[in-house]
Amino acid sequence: MAEADGPMTELASLRQQNELLRQQLADAAQALDAFARGEVDAVVSPGSVNPVLLAESQAQLRRNEDLLRAVFNGSLDALLLADDRGRYVDANPAACELFGLTRDQLLGRSIVEFAAPGYDAAASYRGLQEHGRMRGEFPLVRLDGTRRVLEYNATANVVPGLHLSSLRDVTERLAAEDALHANRAKLEEAQAIAHVGSWTAGFLPDGSVEWSREGARILGVPAGAPMPLTAFFEIVHPEDRERFRHMSHEAIERGTPADIEHRILRPDGAVRWVHERGVVERDAHGRPLRFVGTIQDVTERHVAVEARRSSEALLRIAGRMARLGGWSVELPEARITWSDEVCAIHELPHGTVPTLEQGITAYAPEHQGTIHAGFEACVRDGTPFDLELQIVTATGRRVWVRAIGEAERDPSGAITRAHGAFQDIDDRRKLEDQFRQAQKMEAIGRLAGGIAHDFNNLLSVVISYSELALDDLGPGNPLSADIGEIRRAGLRAAALTHQLLAFSRQQVREPRVTDLIEVVASMKPMLGRLLGEDIALTVLSPHPVGHVLVDHAQIEQVVMNLAVNARDAMPLGGKLTVELANVRVEEAYVGRPRDVAPGRFVMLAVTDTGEGMTEATRARIFEPFFTTKEPGKGTGLGLATVFGIVQQSAGFVSVYSEPGHGSTFKVYLPRTDRLAEAAVSEAPTAFLGGSETILLVEDDDLVRAVACTILRKYGYHVLETSNGGEAFLVSSDFSARIDLLLTDVVMPRLSGRRVAEQLAPQRPEMKVLFVSGYTDDTIIQHGVLEAGVAFLQKPFTPQMLLKKVREVLDADHRRAEEAAR
Repeated sequence: MAEADGPMTELASLRQQNELLRQQLADAAQALDAFARGEVDAVVSPGSVNPVLLAESQAQLRRNEDLLRAVFNGSLDALLLADDRGRYVDANPAACELFGLTRDQLLGRSIVEFAAPGYDAAASYRGLQEHGRMRGEFPLVRLDGTRRVLEYNATANVVPGLHLSSLRDVTERLAAEDALHANRAKLEEAQAIAHVGSWTAGFLPDGSVEWSREGARILGVPAGAPMPLTAFFEIVHPEDRERFRHMSHEAIERGTPADIEHRILRPDGAVRWVHERGVVERDAHGRPLRFVGTIQDVTERHVAVEARRSSEALLRIAGRMARLGGWSVELPEARITWSDEVCAIHELPHGTVPTLEQGITAYAPEHQGTIHAGFEACVRDGTPFDLELQIVTATGRRVWVRAIGEAERDPSGAITRAHGAFQDIDDRRKLEDQFRQAQKMEAIGRLAGGIAHDFNNLLSVVISYSELALDDLGPGNPLSADIGEIRRAGLRAAALTHQLLAFSRQQVREPRVTDLIEVVASMKPMLGRLLGEDIALTVLSPHPVGHVLVDHAQIEQVVMNLAVNARDAMPLGGKLTVELANVRVEEAYVGRPRDVAPGRFVMLAVTDTGEGMTEATRARIFEPFFTTKEPGKGTGLGLATVFGIVQQSAGFVSVYSEPGHGSTFKVYLPRTDRLAEAAVSEAPTAFLGGSETILLVEDDDLVRAVACTILRKYGYHVLETSNGGEAFLVSSDFSARIDLLLTDVVMPRLSGRRVAEQLAPQRPEMKVLFVSGYTDDTIIQHGVLEAGVAFLQKPFTPQMLLKKVREVLDADHRRAEEAAR
């Protein structure tokens, strides 16, 4: 409409100028006539009637009129001048072409003559005269009957009494718009049927996106209202926004089509899955103009696909976890089919279709007859079978399996098919074997724990009396050698008890600061005898190593077990190297377990030149009961014990090995800056005596007697009792100071711990030393193995008893000296 205003405005301006010039010329002509008739003596404005000026005005008027006509005739829009009665008084060529008439045929006609039936042209013309300006559409019917739709812009009184109209044929445009509206309606209908919406988006920072009706429905937003892109990004699910932004960036920057599935958060709170595709439209210079694309609600499909995937995954996982598959044999062709899991159990490629003979021969030779008989009875008589047998896999492994089968009959009763299940039960069988072994070990442990107390009491008596006798006889007495042998036998029996408890993991741990160089050096002669003459032993310690906090007996057990393991790996002889070194384990050290902090360690490495191990064997060597030795040749607890001891000492073990290239076991134990504790002193026991009073509570007569003998021999005053009740009576009757309560832990009716607790209020100055031959678990149950509690493990020697008693009695004095230093 704005284009139509141009020529009309220009024409109106020229007509006004012409009217003004005509008025000026008329005024000048009247003044000259009056002067010529003598009616006035002079012209009021002589300049206004100057002949030259008058000629110029007339020329300007002609130029304006020529220009007015040129604009009028040259306009591409139809221009018509009508009088107050609505009859055309002038028309340009475009108007004549529009109406299909010549100028002469058109002039004098009224607009009413060309109006389509039903259109009140007269009323419209009156409205123009009333309002001065009108716009609208006019349904034109030419004289030849053709119909057109005109868009008009009319202005009344462009000059007094004349009205100007500008007309434009919009028939094709309206038809195109109608077609577009129809196509849009069809598109909306198609989108609604297909549940696919469309969108057009501008670009940030002020971009917005317009959705089709179906697109708005999918998003749950009002249709027809542009949405800022920032608001749309808020609809995208938070977990998918970064992926969505990356996709959009790639499409804009690289021109790649956008294709993404993501979640949206609808305003009603619903979460839906949508699939969007889009492309970037660009201008001639490659600059992005807009983003156009489609959006489809794929929630149901996504849920269905995920449900199917989850179901299939669960079935696969269940099959893998249960190691369970299916099989079938079609009869009479004997065509066998295995599921993927059955193929996996046999370590064959998925989809393998073996023959029936191959299926039978896959079993271990000793089990082939059993499965053959079971299968024959099934297909012949319909007898089901449920067997546990071993197969030999494609890689040569023996695996225990459970084979279940039953027959299927046709309506006539003939057996046409056999099918069933096939399950890997190797782990279960191993667990059962381990459980039986564990039961055996538990029985050994219970036996060891049950006999340890009495046996340790007896050994305490034997060893103590032997040493007392040796002290009395002196080295030159002929009986000294025999009694020495008795003492050594007692010590060996004590060591055997300790090993038995260690084997069942019931020994009492006594960690102390230890120098591993001294440990290995003291064990070297024994290791040489253990390894034999065909294995060379080398000990390397290039520099002094730090100290570690370990149980001395347990670390000896670690070295012993590693040496035995290395010896068994070198049946034809070889070389064993024991190496000690200070190392620093960093955070990124690949062999360090997560629960072991990095820092300073002492490394004990045991390297052999034996057979080595495969990766599969190396992965299982620390498992309890795992062994590569022949049945009856090993318990599978040696390396498991090493692993457990090192773990209890806050260290870790790493293993390096390859078949045919030997093995290296590296034990890492945390370093401590404390000085190593001295071994049990062999100094004369006279230095361990004292004059203090000791209340002895021991239910075993022999142990009580030997303990009294030792203590009294070295100057102590001993109050001897056999149970807690006697201890209370003796304490009540004894008015002097009692310096130490020496009590057995486990006694009838009243434990040593209870005795100590009940005597403590009466004698707060009295110290306590617990003694027991029971195992770790039993002592813990009686609340003894706690920080700050003095404890002596049976069997003990006189020196051990005297040293421990002196240590407890002097604890306060020693602490005072340390504080003073």
